[in-house]
Order: sequence, then C-alpha cells, then structure tokens
Amino acid sequence: MKVVVVFILIAIGVFLFRRAQRLAKEEQEAMMAKKSTEKTRDTSASPDEAEPTPDLAPSATNESASAAAAKAPEVELMPRDVEPASRVELSEDIIDVEIPATTHDENVIILADTHSADADKDSAIPKDDVLVIKASEAKEESVVVDAPVKAKESVESSPEVASPPLAKDESLAALGSWANVTLERAVEEYQSAETALARYNALQNVIAECYKQRKSTEYLAYGAALHGLYLALFHSANAEKPKELELKTPGFMQLATLLNDTQDFDKAIALCQEAIKLGLTDGTVTGFEGRISRIEKAQAKATTA
Repeated sequence: MKVVVVFILIAIGVFLFRRAQRLAKEEQEAMMAKKSTEKTRDTSASPDEAEPTPDLAPSATNESASAAAAKAPEVELMPRDVEPASRVELSEDIIDVEIPATTHDENVIILADTHSADADKDSAIPKDDVLVIKASEAKEESVVVDAPVKAKESVESSPEVASPPLAKDESLAALGSWANVTLERAVEEYQSAETALARYNALQNVIAECYKQRKSTEYLAYGAALHGLYLALFHSANAEKPKELELKTPGFMQLATLLNDTQDFDKAIALCQEAIKLGLTDGTVTGFEGRISRIEKAQAKATTA
C-alpha cells in the first residue's frame, strides 16, 4: 500500500508541475501579445503626428524603442516570478494527499489487532472443553440403564464406601430450578453417552460443577450423592479404555471435599483410602494421606462440638 501511495503522490506532483508550466507559458504568451499590440499602436500613432512636424518623428521612434527596451526585461522575468508560485502550490497539494495515507495505515493496524484478538480468543478455549463439546455433538441421545447395576457391584466390592443404589434417571435427571445451565448440559451429556468412558467423563463434569458451586447446599448435596456411581464408573471406564489412555481422576478429591462438607466423614475417608489403593494422587504435597488426616481432625472437631 505504501508503494501505491508513493506512485499516486508522484503522479499528482508531475500533473501539478506540468499544469503550472502550462499556465506560466500561457501567461507569458498573453503578456507578449499584449506588448506587441501596444507596440503596433505606438508605431501606428507616430506617422500621424509626424506629418505636421516631421522633425519630431525620430524622437518619437527613439522613445518607443526605449520603452520597448525597458519593458523587455519585465517579460524575461515573468517565468521566474511564476515558478516559485508553482512550487508552493505543488508542496501544499502533496501535503494534503499524505493525510489519507496516514489514516489508511492506522486502519490496517486496527484490523490486524482485531484479527489477533480473535485469534487469542480461539487459542484461550481449553482443549478439554473442545473435546467434550465435540463428543456430545457426535453422539446420539440415548438412555443407558446399566449404571445402577454397576453401582450395586461397586457397593458389594467396596463395603467401606457403601451407599444407596443411585439410579441414573432419578439422580441425574432430577434437577431443580436451582441448577444452572452448565450443570444441566453436563447431565444431558451424561444421559446421551453410550459408553462407560463417555459416561465417566460426563459425570466428572457434573461433579466438577457441584464442587465449584459447593457453597450452595443444593449443589453440595447433589454432588456428594454421586460418590458411589462415580467409583463404579471409574472401574468400568478403566477396563474399557485403551491401554495408552490415562484416566483423569479429579473426582476423587472433589467428592472427598463434598462428603467432608456434608459431614459424611466415614465415606470421605473410605473414598480417599480407595484412591490410595489405586495409586492416585490429589495433586497436593501430602496426597490423600494428608487429606485423610484433615478429615479425621474435622470429624473429631464436629464430634466434640
């Protein structure tokens, strides 16, 4: 764009310069024509005056010649007077033309910033959220009814985390007006999942939202009640997943916190012990062992209170 603007400015400058030259030549020719007509008038008037006084004719001729000689330098100086004026006019026009070029550069910078801002927004979207959205769009809606059976199996295999069987239709579909859009979408994703791995990932999203909103009693109670189903789906998804895939397990830490906040300390401790058996960590320095110690302290404090 800068090259185009430079060519345009050069073309405008050449045009104005030629125009100034043409005007100077026309003005010079007009002055020459005017001087020639005045000279012819002087020569035509001198014979009439010379008839009664023939002695004065040479002096009149000399006067006209001297007048023409005196005016001749003025004619030669005309182009020099016009030339500076043309230069000034050319510089003013060039300055006027440069103004939109600066504005255009600023517009280009603004557009570049807008595209970069849009690119930053696209890169700021978490990869996990993109994968979850694509998975939910690609799968058809269906209701899987084998979750209660797996929940019962988990209760039998781990009596420490015993809880009432949690039916999928009753627990995940029974949302009240308190539920936000994020929780509703996570529940819908869980209901439309067709595999144990997909249900496990969707259930983690449900628990994560309840953990995030745990200051609300509805979210706290709803999330804590999912600990039995979560443990059952973890074992099913772990058996179903490819060997090279590693399951994400933030639900153990989040459910332990929810159970502790509902003062269901025994189930929270049992869930942490199960995580230790599976070789999991909660991302802290002390791990689930330190979490068990904190839960036991909270339990003792609640008992003495």
